[in-house]
Amino acid sequence: MLRTAIKGMWAHKLRLTLTALSIVLGVAFVVGSYVFTDTIQDGFDKLFGDAFAGVDVQVEAEVLEFAQQGETFPSFDEGLLDQIASVPGVEMAVPSVSGFAQLLDPEGNLLGISGPPKFGFSWVEDPTVNRFSILEADGRPPTAAGEVAVDAGTASRHDISVGQEVDVAFENGKGRFRVVGLASSVSQTDFGTSSLLFFERREAQRLLGLEGQLTAIILRAEEGVSPEVLLERVEAVLPEGLIAATGEQLEQSVVEDLETGLGFFNTALLVFAAVAILVGAFIIQNTFRIIVAQRLRELALLRAIGATSRQVIRMVTTEAALVGLVASALGVGTGILLAYGMREALDLFGFSFPRGDLVVVTRTIVLGMVVGMVITITSALLPAIQASSVPPVAALRVGAGHTRRASLRRRAIIGISVTCLGIAGLVVGLVWLGITWVGAGALLLFLGVAILAPLVARPAGSFLGWPFPLLFGVPGLLAKENTRRQPRRTAATASALMIGIALVSFVAVLSSSIRDSVKQSLLESFAADLTITSVNFTTGVSEEFVDDLSQVNDLAAVSSIRTGSVRITTADGSLEIETNIAAVDPGTVEQVWATGAEPGVEAVVEGMIVETNQMEERGWAVGDTLTLEFPSGESSELEITGTLASPAFGGVLISEERYLRHYDLTAPDVVFVAVAEGVALGDAQRQVQDLAVDYPLVQVQSKSDFVADFENQIDQLVTIFNGLLALAIVIAILGITNTLALSITERLREIGLLRAVGMVRRQVRRMVRWEAVIVAVFGAVLGVLLGGVLGWAVRLALADDGLEVFSLPVTQLLIYVALAGVAGVIAAILPARSASRIKILDAIAYE
Repeated sequence: MLRTAIKGMWAHKLRLTLTALSIVLGVAFVVGSYVFTDTIQDGFDKLFGDAFAGVDVQVEAEVLEFAQQGETFPSFDEGLLDQIASVPGVEMAVPSVSGFAQLLDPEGNLLGISGPPKFGFSWVEDPTVNRFSILEADGRPPTAAGEVAVDAGTASRHDISVGQEVDVAFENGKGRFRVVGLASSVSQTDFGTSSLLFFERREAQRLLGLEGQLTAIILRAEEGVSPEVLLERVEAVLPEGLIAATGEQLEQSVVEDLETGLGFFNTALLVFAAVAILVGAFIIQNTFRIIVAQRLRELALLRAIGATSRQVIRMVTTEAALVGLVASALGVGTGILLAYGMREALDLFGFSFPRGDLVVVTRTIVLGMVVGMVITITSALLPAIQASSVPPVAALRVGAGHTRRASLRRRAIIGISVTCLGIAGLVVGLVWLGITWVGAGALLLFLGVAILAPLVARPAGSFLGWPFPLLFGVPGLLAKENTRRQPRRTAATASALMIGIALVSFVAVLSSSIRDSVKQSLLESFAADLTITSVNFTTGVSEEFVDDLSQVNDLAAVSSIRTGSVRITTADGSLEIETNIAAVDPGTVEQVWATGAEPGVEAVVEGMIVETNQMEERGWAVGDTLTLEFPSGESSELEITGTLASPAFGGVLISEERYLRHYDLTAPDVVFVAVAEGVALGDAQRQVQDLAVDYPLVQVQSKSDFVADFENQIDQLVTIFNGLLALAIVIAILGITNTLALSITERLREIGLLRAVGMVRRQVRRMVRWEAVIVAVFGAVLGVLLGGVLGWAVRLALADDGLEVFSLPVTQLLIYVALAGVAGVIAAILPARSASRIKILDAIAYE
């Protein structure tokens, strides 16, 4: 039977090529995801591997684990340096400061993209604890005001050399400096698109707004004193709010944080890989079902001469295993190339990571092979079982090669049951149990609709195909009838495309709803004429700039909004949540934001205001007392003194004065400006922009500009999602090509007879082409309907979180359907050409 399986594969090698290609692409996505993230992880591991090599113990301000990115530069009084240095066993105590600093280009624009971190550090003079060094050929360390050292990777990317003058932006302004050195670490000279700038310590304190403050103290132990012993001694004298850790502990903490972040990224990529593999599974099953149906008489002969049902199953699954083995191996190799391509593509867009060789671990290869093999064999198992269940005598009859029709009633029951389970999973996940249940529910929903699709394939073929006979005559009529006479095949082929189109449509519906909900909220609730934000995610709006705004007479109100993370605990300890809060100035905020607060926004002076839906969800009421724990470790008991209509900025408001008491970094996240009555908006905006010239990180936008910028960000995310889902759609198109190619082999005699009675080659090509279009449009329609339902369900679940508008982008969805038709034409090119070249006499004689 093994020899028979191998011969069968060889005889049908062309039929299996596209099937193998779908596995290659799916496995490549999985392997590429792991290789890519492993390579990034390895680069950062090397970067931080020697980061704390000379550090025995490091002292820094305590930051609770729920702190966000903008809260990660807490500082403490530099007067503690002498106290820490006097601890027995400390040979040297080195002060250090760090903060945000980014290079500017000659035109005054930020150099590089704003996403990756841009850090400014004080130069550590002791080389035994400084992980960076400057070779003699690369200059010297900064020793005075007006001097800077740049990491070698950044200098290379932007053609910066020693002696050159550069401009640098900080949170509170900018300055010009002379480059005196190029720094590199022991194991890394290129830090991706992150940039590192080094200043003399006192200069760094002034530039980073940390005068009289430190962000860390690096300790080196005396000979004979272990880091663990020194840690115990230091912890014994540390005041509240400071923590200490050994260099090894710090390295482990950084690596764990990186692994967590990359884990989320890898999971996101694997979700898209799973979609591609699911689509591939549909194609594999459909391919093997067609091949088995076409070989039914061959399998019956094997049964008649003594082969058992088990041997038939084993033979078909052996063919699938061999296909899976070869395809998985090719997929692993393709995945490695894909990872390389992803890294180079990010470099082109200016977003790179620490460089290094691609990392391919055994786990990745094994996983790729197992995924490909399991999916292929599992997908082929059902057709194999169906083939083995046909009695030999029945299978030997002429016409027995057609796929058996399953009971419509049984299919309807199973399909409706699976669909209902999927809907239930979606509801449970969206309302209670989270994303895992949502994913499981969506998978069951896809499977349920795929099971039900053959029930509507005939009427759908008639409806979608009715224009083709009118427009294209006999080829159009035959194309329509071909999709109707094999509803299971049509549905299985369309279902693969349905999944990709459904997810693309879901993203379109959800993004459109988010876009319109935010736009409605901005137009209805925010009265501000100008919005001022930072151009990156690391810093806020300069407080000095906000002070300058207060001197502009043409502005009626300037109101700052500050946000931060917080842990809230009820008085009895029954509920503990980590969330975001916002701080407002009750005297100005109502002039720029209609908060809808009851009894009024002034209630934040005495306590906190919470959004109404959050109050109901958590069982809170006005008058309840809650404990708020801040990232600094401080806590405060606050009474709920009012309610808020909008969930904007986290839905929890406190006063600006209270916020400034508990947070280390106090720069506003956003500043809203109302223009004075009678002043033209353009004139006021120009005045504000003139003030912003000295603050490169400040971005000034009108309300319409702010909305357009937000819409652009949504569009960029949609583009990324659609790009990742494109692989699944490509695989589905390959499935259409494969199905058409197989069906042509099955209909060889029919096509020969059509040619014999007068059909010309052009008409044969048209028949195959329009059949592909009908199948593709059928899958796209199912996908659009399913994606719309998923989008509506998610919007409904998030209505209380501000997603109030359900927006259906009809034009965009219709474009998807039209593009699916075009994809059908492309998918039919090779099968149509093959069908038109069939020799008439050979085809008529074919059996």
